[in-house]
Amino acid sequence: MSADNSKPLINYPCRWDYKIIGADAGRIRAVIAATVTDAEHTVADPKRSGKGKYCSVEITVMVRDEEHRNRIFMSLRGHPDVIMVL
Repeated sequence: MSADNSKPLINYPCRWDYKIIGADAGRIRAVIAATVTDAEHTVADPKRSGKGKYCSVEITVMVRDEEHRNRIFMSLRGHPDVIMVL
């Protein structure tokens, strides 16, 4: 945390992890490709939920600054094929 305890101190640029949850891994991968085209990133293999209804895909993105990190998050979260972003 920073000295005033309001938010964590993050040194940019840095790698940032996102977990994207949706119903279809292919669609999630398409959303990722469209969202982080300008940033270095890696995409892990998708994982299915126990009953197979949902899947999650983890990505690691090199973010330039807080605005870049938040823009990626909001873009992922706002897509109709994405249920949740962690």
